[in-house]
Amino acid sequence: VFPFRFHFSECIQSGSFPFWNPYQQTGTPFYADLQVPFYYPELLFTSLFTGYGIYIMHFLFMGYVFISGAGMYKLAFHFNTDRIASLFAGMAYAFSGFIVGHGQHFFLLVGAAWIPFALLYYIRMLQHKKLADVLKTTVFLFLLITGGYQALSIITFYLFALIFIYFLYEDISKRKYKEIFTLLKLNVYTIILLIALCLPLIVSTLEVLSSVDRL
Repeated sequence: VFPFRFHFSECIQSGSFPFWNPYQQTGTPFYADLQVPFYYPELLFTSLFTGYGIYIMHFLFMGYVFISGAGMYKLAFHFNTDRIASLFAGMAYAFSGFIVGHGQHFFLLVGAAWIPFALLYYIRMLQHKKLADVLKTTVFLFLLITGGYQALSIITFYLFALIFIYFLYEDISKRKYKEIFTLLKLNVYTIILLIALCLPLIVSTLEVLSSVDRL
């Protein structure tokens, strides 16, 4: 992933926005290449302030390992409220074979870092039914979709669907009709807000859909 990030940051620091990549396949639309986290905030912020180099990539790698552990710590603490047990859960996740073994697959590492946060705030949203959790869930899903490997986003949505069905079944079985309406409304808000945030990515992907067989 380094060449993509390096090219983006070099263009930004040279005063141009890299919509086009002239160095591959006689030119490709850089903004619509899903190998490039073009709409991921980290890419723009790093390009503006430091640019990408080997040391920056190493710093980001360590940062995402820490974020993944912190996210799993918070997710575990939500269920057991035991700080020691949650700390071990976070460490086990951060040093798991998936994360350690995919150091060269930066997209997988980024996705693994944001999934626990997205799960945590989605479960909180379904439990407490607060708008603040809608915003938090949407932000972390946006980071996952734009920065992580696309298959991880798809798998996460499958998991979200199962969790949603569980909470919906719980409310239906207890005949909490007001709770059911609130549950559905918050999920609709989440979907609408997420689509709005991801709209540039959606539009650019649709534009090249007919030209890229892999999509």
